Amino acid sequence: MSIMALDLNPEINKRTNHFLGIGIDEYIHCENLHCAVKDIKDFRAILEENFYFDAVNICLLLDEEATRLNIIKALEGYAKKLTNDDNLIIYFAGHGTVSSKRNGKGYWIPVDGGKDSTGMYLSNSRIKELLEEISAHHILLISDACFSASIAFRNLDHGKDTFESLDRRPSRWVIASGQHDEPVVDKIGANSPFARGLQTSLLDADVVKINTQQLADKIFHHTNSQTTQTPIAKRLNGDKGGQFIFEKRISPKDYWQQTIAENTLDAYRKYLSLFPETSFAVEAREQINKMEEAIEWKQVLALNSINAYNEYLVNYPNGRFYSEALKRLRSKEDDAAWALIQRTGKFFLLHQYRADFPDGKYTEQVNEMLKAQLSESDEATATKPKELIKIEGGSYWRGGGTHFKRSRPKHLVQIDSFLCAPFLVTFEEYDRFCQEQQQPLPDDKGWGRGNRPAIQVSWYQAIRYCNWLSQKSGFVPVYTLNSRKEVIWSTSANGYRLLTEAEWEYAARGGLKSKGYPFAGGNQLNELAWYEHNSSGQTQPVGLKQPNELGLYDMSGNCYEWVYDRWEYRHYKNFADKVAINPTGPEEGPHRVVRGGAFNSDDDFCRSIYREDYHPGRGKKNIGFRLARTE
Repeated sequence: MSIMALDLNPEINKRTNHFLGIGIDEYIHCENLHCAVKDIKDFRAILEENFYFDAVNICLLLDEEATRLNIIKALEGYAKKLTNDDNLIIYFAGHGTVSSKRNGKGYWIPVDGGKDSTGMYLSNSRIKELLEEISAHHILLISDACFSASIAFRNLDHGKDTFESLDRRPSRWVIASGQHDEPVVDKIGANSPFARGLQTSLLDADVVKINTQQLADKIFHHTNSQTTQTPIAKRLNGDKGGQFIFEKRISPKDYWQQTIAENTLDAYRKYLSLFPETSFAVEAREQINKMEEAIEWKQVLALNSINAYNEYLVNYPNGRFYSEALKRLRSKEDDAAWALIQRTGKFFLLHQYRADFPDGKYTEQVNEMLKAQLSESDEATATKPKELIKIEGGSYWRGGGTHFKRSRPKHLVQIDSFLCAPFLVTFEEYDRFCQEQQQPLPDDKGWGRGNRPAIQVSWYQAIRYCNWLSQKSGFVPVYTLNSRKEVIWSTSANGYRLLTEAEWEYAARGGLKSKGYPFAGGNQLNELAWYEHNSSGQTQPVGLKQPNELGLYDMSGNCYEWVYDRWEYRHYKNFADKVAINPTGPEEGPHRVVRGGAFNSDDDFCRSIYREDYHPGRGKKNIGFRLARTE
C-alpha cells in the first residue's frame, strides 16, 4: 500500500482517545447472555493493538461491575475530566428493552436490573443526559442490545467531507445493533453478528483510516448478510457535523519502509510530520533537503539569473551544486559587468572590471579600452590643469560658539590667498589614479561611483593623489615622505595639496564675501547640504546643492573632508591672546583633522566651526577630500 493511500494525518491522532466498555453475560435477575463480555474484550484488544488507544485510558465494566450506579459514575467521571482535547467511545453489550413498542422508550439493563421492573434500568433519556454533560470532541456510542436504536436523534447524511474536515468538527453518534423495535442475536461461544461485523470492518487489511459513517455502512452490510438484524447509525443531540476517525497504528519502522519504497518528497515530509523523534527522522530530513535542493536547483537553472544563483548559494552553502552555481554566477556577473561598460562607457567601470574579473572573458577588450582612455586622460591633464577658484586672503574669527569645546576659544586668523576646488574629488577622478598606480579601487559601499565623492580614502592616499595629479598637470609636487614616514610640506611647491584647517574654515564661511552663516552658504541646511535628514543614508553626487558665497559646493555635509593639520582637541587655546597667521596645526599628533560634516551627520556637526578627527592611515565611508593650491 502506498503512503498516499495511507493518508495519515497527525492532527487526527493529536487528541487522547478513551474507551468505556460495558459487557454483561451473567445477570442477577435476567436471563444470561453468552457473548457480551467476549465482544467487549475483543473490541478492547482491537483498539489497543491496532488503533491509537492506550491501556491507561480504557475502562471496562464487566458482569458484576456493570451495575446501574457504576455505569452512571463512569459517565459522570468522564463529564468531569474530558475536554475538547479528548475523544470517547462507549460500547454497551447486554440486555435492552422498551417499555412499549408503541412509544419506543428504551433502556439498557445493567447487571442488577430487575426482570420485570424498569426502576433499576438505565433509560435512553438518562443516557443522553449523561452524554450531554461530557465535553469530549467526539463521542461515539455503540450499543449492541435489543431495541437499542431508540436512543438515536436523527438520520445520518452521506457527505463527502475529508477525514480532516470530519475530525475537525465535534460529533455525537450512535451505532446500534438493530432497529428500535428489533431484538438482536446472541450466540454461544462466538461474537454476536453485530460485534463480528464491527471487528471485521476495523480489521480489514485495506482499511488504515475509516470514519464513523464508513464503519456503520460496513457493519450494516456484514451483519445484514448474516442475519435479519438491521444495524443503524444516527446522530445524537450536540452533534456538529463531524465524525470520529478510526486510524490504525503503524510502527515507525514499517512506515519508514513504505516511505523509502515511495521515495517522494511528500512521503518523506509525511514521515517526518508523524515521527519527528524516531531514528529514521535524521535520514528523512536529509532526503527532504536533498530533494528540495534538487527542485530548487532545477528552478535556478531555468531562471539562469544572478539573483537566482545568489539565492541558491545563500540557501545551500554546503549544497551539491554549490561549485557549479558559483561558476555560473561568476560568468553571469562577468557578462553583466561587460554589458554595463558597453552601455555607459564609464572609465571607472573598466578599472572595476579588471579588479573584479582578473581572468574575465572580456579582459583583453577592457585593457585596450583602458589604454586608449588613459592616453586621452594623460594628454588632457598634462595640458589643462584642474580649474580652481581663487580665494582672496584676509582675516576672520575662527571657532567660537557654545556648541563645542573643541572649537573654542574664538580667535583671530590671518590667511593668504590660495586656490580651492569648487567640488570634492570624485570617484571618476580618483579611479584614474588607482588604475595608473595599480591600486585597488576604494569601496563605494554599493552607492555608485562616477560623480559621487571618493570615499574610503585615507589621508595618506589623498596626499599621494595630490602629488600624482601635480605631476600629471606639470606642477611641482607639494609633499614628500621622509625616512620616518612623515609627510613634509614644501611650501614653495605649486602643486595640488589639501587645505589647511584654517583655510578650510575661511573658505567655508565665505572668505571676504562671508555673510556670517552658521553653515557653508546659508541658514537652511536642507538647501545647502546632504545630511542625515535628506541623504537616504549615503553620499550623493557632488554639486547638487546650493554653493556658498565663494561658489564652493558641499562644504557642509555629503562627506567630511581631510585637511592637512594634525589634531589636538584644545589646539585653539594656543591662540587665545594672539593672531594666528597661516596656521598649519600642531607639530605632533597621531590623528588628522576632518571638517564639514557628512551625509549621516546631524545639523550641529555640519556647522562651519565644527572640528573632528580620524586616523590618517584609514579610509571611512563618510570622509573624502578637496584639492587646493598655493597661488
